[in-house]
Amino acid sequence: MKKSIGSTRCFFDANDHLPSLLFMQFRNNTNKKGGMALETITAVHRNHFGDIISFVTSGGRVISYRKALYEAENGHIQGVQTTLDTDGNMALMPEPDQSFDQYPNLF
Repeated sequence: MKKSIGSTRCFFDANDHLPSLLFMQFRNNTNKKGGMALETITAVHRNHFGDIISFVTSGGRVISYRKALYEAENGHIQGVQTTLDTDGNMALMPEPDQSFDQYPNLF
C-alpha cells in the first residue's frame, strides 16, 4: 500500500521504515536542549557582478540572501549577524575576523 506524506510526492510502502527515518533525521537536527540545532553558512553563490545572491547552509539547504537575513535575525543561523549597510539596508556579515570571500562558491 502506498501512502503520501503531506504535500510531497514521496511515497512509501507500509512496510518501510520511513517514520523512524524521519525521527532519526529530526533527532540529528536537534541540540541537546531539545531545540533545533543552529545551521551555519558553508558556501556562497555570487552573481556575475560578484554580489552574494544565495547561501548554502550546513544542513545542505540553498537559501536566498533575503531568507538568510530573516533566519539570521531570528537566530536560526549562527556565525553571521545582521547589520545596516551604508545605504541603510539590512546586510549579513560573518563573525568578526572573517569574510564571505573565504567561503567556497556554490558554482
